[in-house]
Order: sequence, then C-alpha cells, then structure tokens
Amino acid sequence: MDIEQEEMQFLGLFDIYKESYKIIFLWRKIFSQITLTLILPLTFVLLFNIEESHDLVKKITLDMRDLTGTPGGTVTPEQQNLLYLLSCNWTFFLSKLLFFIFVFIFSPLSTSSVVYTGSSIYTGKEVTFKVLISITRKVWTRLMLTSLCNFIAFFVYDVIAWLVVRPLIFRGRNDCDEIAGVMTILYMAGLVYLPVVWQFAGAVTVLEDSCGYKAMTRSRELTKGKMGVSIIIDLKLKLLFLTVEFLFILVVVNVWKMFSLSSLEKIVI
Repeated sequence: MDIEQEEMQFLGLFDIYKESYKIIFLWRKIFSQITLTLILPLTFVLLFNIEESHDLVKKITLDMRDLTGTPGGTVTPEQQNLLYLLSCNWTFFLSKLLFFIFVFIFSPLSTSSVVYTGSSIYTGKEVTFKVLISITRKVWTRLMLTSLCNFIAFFVYDVIAWLVVRPLIFRGRNDCDEIAGVMTILYMAGLVYLPVVWQFAGAVTVLEDSCGYKAMTRSRELTKGKMGVSIIIDLKLKLLFLTVEFLFILVVVNVWKMFSLSSLEKIVI
C-alpha cells in the first residue's frame, strides 16, 4: 500500500475516506463477493423488515379501530385492555424476533469479513474468498459473544439512565427539570459513544485473541485520540441509513402500494 502502517494512525477524516475508497476499488473483486454474499442479503432483510412492519402496524391499527366500533359507542377499561390484547398481531412480534436473529447472525459475519480483508491487504497477506469464509467461521462465536456483551451494556445503560432520570421527571420541580435535561443530554452522548466502542470491539475480536468485555475495553484504548473522527464517521453512517430508510418508505412503501405487488417484488424494484 502507498501508506505505511505507522502513518495510518495520523490519517484525518477525509484521508480515511480516501484510503477506504482506494482499497475498495483496487480489491473490488473480493469486496464485491463480500457485498453479494453477506452485505446484500442483510440489506434485503432490513428493507423487508421496514416494509412488513409498516403493513403490520397499519393492520393492527385498523383491527383496533374495528374492534372499538361497538354499537353503543362506549367501551369499558376492561374491554379496552381485552381489545388491545386481541389487536396485537403476534405476526408482528414473530417477524421482529426472526429479524433480530438474522441480523444478530449476519451482521458480525459481514463485519468480520470486511475487517479481515482490510487487515490482510495492509499486511500483505493473500486473501481469497474461500480463506475469508474459513476465517469468518472461526471468529463467529467470539463475535457473537462480543455482540451479546454489547447488548448487555446497552441494556444496563438504559436501565441506569431510566432509574436516574425518572424520579427527576415526575417530581415536577423546575430545578429537577433542568437536571433531567442535562442528564438527557449526557444519555444521548452515551448513545453516540457506545456504538463506536462496539464497532471497534468487533474489529478487535477479529484481529486479536480477545472477545466480549475484554475486546470492548481494548477498543476504548484504540479510540483514544480518534474518538472525534470515529463519532463523525458513525453519525454519518447513521444519517445515510436514516436517509435510505426515509426514501424507501416514501417511494417503496407509499408509492408502490397502488400496484398489486408483493413486498419482495417492491423491494427488488
């Protein structure tokens, strides 16, 4: 490569993008194989989940409206709770569960493939798709453990934040509202910080002999001095994802609904 490994740590934001585009185009064959076999299926599942979730939520809303349309026009609280339970379509929860399982499996596979390929390119190792799949299968279990630890960290973080902010919100005092506002800002900052640590932890799990909380601790050390750039890149990716999701809902979900097409046909188009 044109840049020595020692110089990589001094790359700025635009240099990182420039170097990333360069290796993707120079090694487009292996990256195309990764995209077609791992990233593209995950993308289809994400889009399909958006389409199905929109349809199921709409169906649940219509069912709830039909159930509450009683002749007398009045519904008791007990009847309201029963109607709510009846209107909750179990297909929605089952689809969400299947979606979570699929993403939980495929996301680490795609991440490990890209990380190992980039590492092999910069270290001068020969990398083929067959070797890549073999390595990915070996580190898959460790990646699952790292992802699980990250999920637990997010859950504990949310619980602690709720236990701290909730009493301040319900006290109704002005000084408590100000403190709750500050705590909310700090909470949002944590939601930006934790995904960055998670992404680096996945790379550490693939390249080093560590996983779980050990990999997350190691990732925090690697982000020192580069946290600002890492957060900008992560936020940019999230913004792009939200843009794609918005355009997908606008065009595919809303525009194509006038045609008699299945969800899969609309996604492919």
